[in-house]
Amino acid sequence: MRITISHGWEAGYCSKGMRDFAKRYGLNWEDFLSDGIEESELLKLNNHLTNKIVEVAHGQEKETDNRF
Repeated sequence: MRITISHGWEAGYCSKGMRDFAKRYGLNWEDFLSDGIEESELLKLNNHLTNKIVEVAHGQEKETDNRF
């Protein structure tokens, strides 16, 4: 699943904070903005911020999928 900036906003994070985080951990900010980033890349960091964003993304996915 691709994680987008919108997922970060839904998790309560601001763009500046996420941009600073991306820089600190070597994530490509421009790619994140335009295409999102694979959740596996974020989960490898095993960080509270990234884990929360992934959780929010999966929660949104469940809300739009009637199988859950």
